[in-house]
Amino acid sequence: MLGFSEADVRRGLRDVLLEDGKTLFPDDQDALFRLMRLLYNGYRFPGLKGSSLCNPRQSISFFYELETNQGFRERMLAAA
Repeated sequence: MLGFSEADVRRGLRDVLLEDGKTLFPDDQDALFRLMRLLYNGYRFPGLKGSSLCNPRQSISFFYELETNQGFRERMLAAA
């Protein structure tokens, strides 16, 4: 695996935010996606004009913290 596409990251955020009956607010998902893109986006490959990938290890760690640590979620939303 080289990295996660934008669609992969958005799907991961949606799944984490919906798990355990958490309410999914589209604005929250968009804000967290923008923050993730800022922090973890940047793999670029020749021939993929305009496309980039997010670091999968860091993305999974971010998803894990969102899911297990309410304080992390609140801090990330405040920072986004």
